[in-house]
Amino acid sequence: MKKICNLGDASPSARMTFLSIGVVVFIGNCLAGFDNISWIHWLPPTLLPLAALTGVCPFKIVWEKLGFKK
Repeated sequence: MKKICNLGDASPSARMTFLSIGVVVFIGNCLAGFDNISWIHWLPPTLLPLAALTGVCPFKIVWEKLGFKK
């Protein structure tokens, strides 16, 4: 089976970077207020921890579909 995005080989420090960035953005969104933040601002704090925990990076998939190198 072909892997969609192989972050399984990513270093633990890269995964912790994804997780910490997602947490910091989530805290910033919460402090700004739920009614003041657009839905698009909730994508990074949702998808970056997902990438850190599962090894599937949605942002990388999107950029590769748009033509950027693997």
